[in-house]
Amino acid sequence: MGGADQDPDLLAEVRLLRAEVDAFTLREQQQHRAGAEERRRLLDEVAAAGKEVSTLRERIDQLHAAALPRHLWLRVIVKDLETNPLAQYRVHLAAMWFWVFMTGVVTVVFFTESDLWARISILYVILISHYANFATDYGAMSSAIAAISAREAGADAKVAAEQATRANGA
Repeated sequence: MGGADQDPDLLAEVRLLRAEVDAFTLREQQQHRAGAEERRRLLDEVAAAGKEVSTLRERIDQLHAAALPRHLWLRVIVKDLETNPLAQYRVHLAAMWFWVFMTGVVTVVFFTESDLWARISILYVILISHYANFATDYGAMSSAIAAISAREAGADAKVAAEQATRANGA
């Protein structure tokens, strides 16, 4: 069938349908490009945020390092006590045995040396009070650090999972 044999209205309708299909296809392609650009933009933002977090963590480490210019060996011990549960356990174990030993010493001094006990009892009560305050604050600090570390580990894992999902989907 040639072009002259076909109905002009039918040809006009076919042209109109082709134009609509072309317009729809063009819109779909533009939306796909826009979606891809949005995904790229979001991934760039996530990467920039990750770099910023790394920079901030490095700056925090620098500030921590600058806070203890002398006695650098102490920084290792303090950091270990703040972040290492095994080191915290050992400190508390040693303190527990110290106070068990001191209970025996205090009992002996109380019953055998009343005059000495009268002089040192106030100091002993003060030391015990200070230790209790220290232990409470130290435990709270350790719990806070553990909570922060767990939150950061969860956030880092979530970001990594999202990036892997996006990388597999893109």
